[in-house]
Amino acid sequence: MTPSSSLAGLSLLALGLGVAQAGCSSDRSICGEDEVCPTLAADALAGDARLTWDPASTLNARLRNETATPRVVGGGAVFTPTVNNCSAECEYTLKSLYFELERMSYVLDGGLSVDELRIGLDPETSVPLSDAGGDLVLPAGTKTLGCAKVNGEPLATQTELGTDATLVIDLERESFRFDGELRFEFRAVPNRECTDYSLTLSGEVGADTPWTQRPATD
Repeated sequence: MTPSSSLAGLSLLALGLGVAQAGCSSDRSICGEDEVCPTLAADALAGDARLTWDPASTLNARLRNETATPRVVGGGAVFTPTVNNCSAECEYTLKSLYFELERMSYVLDGGLSVDELRIGLDPETSVPLSDAGGDLVLPAGTKTLGCAKVNGEPLATQTELGTDATLVIDLERESFRFDGELRFEFRAVPNRECTDYSLTLSGEVGADTPWTQRPATD
């Protein structure tokens, strides 16, 4: 075999290995869900408020006819008051709101475990809020993102709020409360075939105090 033919053979072998590796790598789960967890946090600027959740908080997590009550173990919110030192009829821009939950286990379909669930609003879509009529409203249809490990397999999905959610914000008292529902819709393989699931998280969660950051004032 001549040196030129040897080099050609090695080149073809390298090319073949590269194609094989590309074919084996995938950013999709077995059922076609995205595996890459989206970014849910947002940077807090000087004029923003930033907070984390009360460590005693829980949410109801319903999957079909089973309900778990996981603790909220992380996450938080970032928002911007449009007027400094506002005390009545305030307006805000919500930049980020998300929750991280502890492990949930269900017995349906032979058993499902949901670990490291992170779910919240899409931070690329800031939500304007006004409390002139009472509680602040996150309208149905607001885009949400979520990711978790279901039976050990990572997956990420996106959906939207099915109903309005409400927020109560009091800058002076450093009070922030979320009340509503978030849905984590996904496909998994508990029994050798892909099955659709909708995990509904609901309840009321308040902020830990003091807040991580208060808005800078003039």
